[in-house]
Formats: sequence, structure tokens, C-alpha cells
Amino acid sequence: MKIFSKLFIKSWFLMSRPPFHIVGILPFALGAVLAYKVTDNFNLSIFLLSVFALIFIMLSAYYNGEYYDINEDKLSSQMGKNIFSGGSQVIIRKMLPGKFARIGAYISVFFAAVIGLILQFYYKTGVLTIPFGLAGMFMGFFTQLLPLDG
Repeated sequence: MKIFSKLFIKSWFLMSRPPFHIVGILPFALGAVLAYKVTDNFNLSIFLLSVFALIFIMLSAYYNGEYYDINEDKLSSQMGKNIFSGGSQVIIRKMLPGKFARIGAYISVFFAAVIGLILQFYYKTGVLTIPFGLAGMFMGFFTQLLPLDG
């Protein structure tokens, strides 16, 4: 598989599920606006880095979902897939190997962690940066591994 082929790039784009990023970015932006109203302080660099960290955490969740939900996604595709179920179908249709989703999840978490360290130690964003970042990374990365059936 050629790395920069049109199919390869399209597959990664589909697996990244861009329309769903809005569910994380909008609440985060609202929180930034509220924080600005309370503190009268806003730093565009910190905001943009934080949004990118959020996107990487969400990507790790989406990629892990693609990797761990293969059986459910196959079933969903047979029973009536819609935008909210069945994943992107990229792995099921063999547009990308499953291991790419897993590797993408690890890379995404790594970049989120790097951004978190930059925010904490370069921008000195406060003592809660690392704990909140770790909580977000944990919930984003490991949610696919937690059993939901009790």
C-alpha cells in the first residue's frame, strides 16, 4: 500500500471521523470563552495547542474504536449501518489494515502527551493541566477496553 496514495489518505480521513470532533471542540471552546469572561485572560497559543491535544485524544478514541469494534462494526454493516453506528468501515472494507488503527491510537496519545507537557512546563498553565490531561487521555484511549455489559 502506497503511503501517500489517494486511497490511503482518504482511509485515514474517514477513520478520523472529522464531523464528530465538533462534540469535543465546541464544549471546549465554550469553556475557554467562560474562562475568559471570569479571568479576563486569553492566550491564543494555549487555546490552539489545547484544541490540538483534544483532537489527538479524540483520534485515539476513534482509532481504538475501529480496532476493537471490528465484530460489532461488521454486524452493524449487515443490520443497517448509520452515521452513529458501525464505525467508518475502513478496516472492514480492508482499506487499511487493523494494526494501522492501533498504531494511530498510540501516536495520537503520544502527541497529546507532548502537547500536555508543553502546556504544563513551557506555558505554565497550572497544576491541573497534567491531571486533567491524563484523565482525558485515559478516558479517550481506554474506553474501548472497558466492558459495558456489567
